[in-house]
Amino acid sequence: MASPADPAKRAEVKVTDEMILKMVPDRSHKVQAPEILKPTNRFATREDTIKAFEDARKATMDFVRTTNDDLRTTSARTRFWDRWMRISGFC
Repeated sequence: MASPADPAKRAEVKVTDEMILKMVPDRSHKVQAPEILKPTNRFATREDTIKAFEDARKATMDFVRTTNDDLRTTSARTRFWDRWMRISGFC
């Protein structure tokens, strides 16, 4: 992260875990993905894809497990949506 968590900002957090869960899209209706989210065949095999995912997930989980930062007061701009989202332990 670009900067450490700021515990003083905890009171400014207006979004609850329940609110985040309500923002998760309804997956019961299939829709076409935006072009930026469509597969690019970046990985040669299914195994390569799974390995890349597992490596990235391990790095994220290692960070979450070892950081002393209060992750509920840390935010980052997402790549695909122009809104601020709290980083959470939903990994």
